[in-house]
Amino acid sequence: MHDKYDLEPKKWCCTYTDKCQLYLDARPIDLCGHYGSPTIGWFYGDPHISTLDGKEYTFNGLGEYTLIVTDSAAFSLQGRTARALDDKNKEMQATVFSALAAQDSDSDRLHVQMNSARDGKKQMSLT
Repeated sequence: MHDKYDLEPKKWCCTYTDKCQLYLDARPIDLCGHYGSPTIGWFYGDPHISTLDGKEYTFNGLGEYTLIVTDSAAFSLQGRTARALDDKNKEMQATVFSALAAQDSDSDRLHVQMNSARDGKKQMSLT
């Protein structure tokens, strides 16, 4: 179907004639333009989150969350939060990301988490 309805018309309009704009008008290329300028999603601290559409949040929920999943479910990123510790190792009323797991349909699963001592050293595993 992709060959018949996408590649063939593009070849006829864009390669064999100078009517490529007609093809692009009928079959616009999705460049994620609905997000505005391309941005990077980011998270740090007690979690401060910057989403792919440029919005910023502070979120102190305690638990496990799906952070990203693509429409085709080819890629997913999950995160786990834990109580933040103060400089005396006492739990605070804030959370931090304590583990992240990512998987792509064509690759291994990556899991990164805080170690049990919670001393800033990471534990990582590929499965």
